[in-house]
Amino acid sequence: MSVFLCIGGCEPSSGKTIVALAIALKLRELGYKVSYLKPIGQNITTTEDGSLVDEDAKLAVSVLELPLKPQELTPILYHEDLTLKFMFKGLSEEAKAKIQTAAKAASKDADVTIVEGMSRIFDGMSTGASILDICKELGGKLLQISFYEPQYVGDKLLLAKSLADKYGVKMIGAVVTGVDEALIPRFEWEVLPLIEQGGIKVVGIVPLLRELTPLTAGEIASILNAEVIAARDHLDNVVKELLVGAWTVEKAMRYLRRAMDYALVTGGDRTDLLLAALETPVSCLILTGGFYPDQHVLTRAEEKGVPVVLSRFDTLTTTRRIDELAFRLDPSNIGRIKRIASSVSRRIDINAILESLSLQG
Repeated sequence: MSVFLCIGGCEPSSGKTIVALAIALKLRELGYKVSYLKPIGQNITTTEDGSLVDEDAKLAVSVLELPLKPQELTPILYHEDLTLKFMFKGLSEEAKAKIQTAAKAASKDADVTIVEGMSRIFDGMSTGASILDICKELGGKLLQISFYEPQYVGDKLLLAKSLADKYGVKMIGAVVTGVDEALIPRFEWEVLPLIEQGGIKVVGIVPLLRELTPLTAGEIASILNAEVIAARDHLDNVVKELLVGAWTVEKAMRYLRRAMDYALVTGGDRTDLLLAALETPVSCLILTGGFYPDQHVLTRAEEKGVPVVLSRFDTLTTTRRIDELAFRLDPSNIGRIKRIASSVSRRIDINAILESLSLQG
């Protein structure tokens, strides 16, 4: 009989899906039969035949090579009309039956079935459709995922545990994602004890995705939905580091000369800084605030093969979006997803999860 490991999120783009896939692939590597279920879909996309499906379920089918179709793993799509209907009546018996049927099909012959919830632990709570409702119905245990915000990560996880306790769902631990690699020791020293004092075991600390697997200039442009205004033929340039250009040119050069394969994030009006950066090993220029640069910058960027990306956001928002949305996965690149999942799994205590699920580590 399969055990159900339910994955909840504290916010959108928390890295919930990549953590779910990482755990699934690692468990398979250890010899366990693993399946996947996304009972209620929130991010709706289409298949080749035009069917509406949840994009996470579609991705899981591809990455985990599951025998079921995405539609079978996500029996309910949580769109606006359905939400309004549920708000007055709650989940119908028919909807609950569909979830149970999907769970039975997904968990057949599996040792572990990973059940992914919607973006946030409370999504669907008013309609009886939250991950807590489903986890309780399936007799599963909860693993909560939170993107790292120094001031709030503890609050988010304590709230999740409080809700889980109220529902009578066992929260076996948490994974914190998006922690800058350089700040992990500080997180472990200052923040982790506070979380654990609340009765929450942190079983994984996952760095920023770009620190695990570098992005390309093209992927950054896509994340920002930004215009590429120079060197479009070089969007495969690898970006290993983001540097924010808030310095004078003289001070900036101390950093830029030592950096390799970096993207400079700064305003398009910083002509002096941009031209200076183009004489260093820069991979991409990300111009914020919607300011077009001087023509000399574009000409030099073309000569050097350095893409120039025009972001409509301010500098802080631009860097935050790159870090958060980089956890969204490109379903057309399964190989990269598996590499990311492998890197993520090395940051998670799989044995602790197995022990919590009463499975041998």
